[in-house]
Amino acid sequence: MTKSKGESANAKPEAETLSPPQVHRIIAEGDAGALVEFAQRIGRKLAEVGLGVRSLRSLLADMHVIELTWPVTAEHAQRQILLLKPKIMYLSKRDMTLPDTQKSPVIEELWQTVSSAVDIVMACPDESRFGEYGKTTESERQMAFVRLIHFLEAILAYHRYHSSTD
Repeated sequence: MTKSKGESANAKPEAETLSPPQVHRIIAEGDAGALVEFAQRIGRKLAEVGLGVRSLRSLLADMHVIELTWPVTAEHAQRQILLLKPKIMYLSKRDMTLPDTQKSPVIEELWQTVSSAVDIVMACPDESRFGEYGKTTESERQMAFVRLIHFLEAILAYHRYHSSTD
C-alpha cells in the first residue's frame, strides 16, 4: 500500500478510537463523508491486525433484526439496542483472545467506538417528527440507529477490501 500525501514512513498510526464529536457527526448528524473516511481507516487497521469478520457480521445481523422490528414495536427495538452493549463487551474480549488475532488496541478501540455510538443512538430524541402534509417520519433515534448500521457495514466492506484473504 502506498502512503498518502503528507504521510511519512515514520508517522505514527492514527488513533482508531473516534472522539465523541466524531462519532456524533457520523451517527447523530449523518455526516456521510466522515462515515466513509473513518470506516475506511478502521476497516484497514482491523484487516492489518487479522480480525475476522465473524464478530462484525454477528452484531450486524442482530442490528438488522432490530431494524426490522422497529416499525412494529419501537419500545422493544430500543430495549434491544441497549442490550447490544453487553454483546459488544463480550465480542471485544472474545476477539482479543482469539488465537489468530494479534493482541491489538485497535480491536478494543473498535468496540469502544461502537459502544459509544449506541449511547449516541439512545440519546437521540424518540419523538417522531412531522413531515410535509403531517405525515409522521422516522424518529431521530431510529435514523441514528440506521446510520450506525451503515457505519458498521462500511467498516466491514473496507475490512474485506483490505484483507489479504479471500
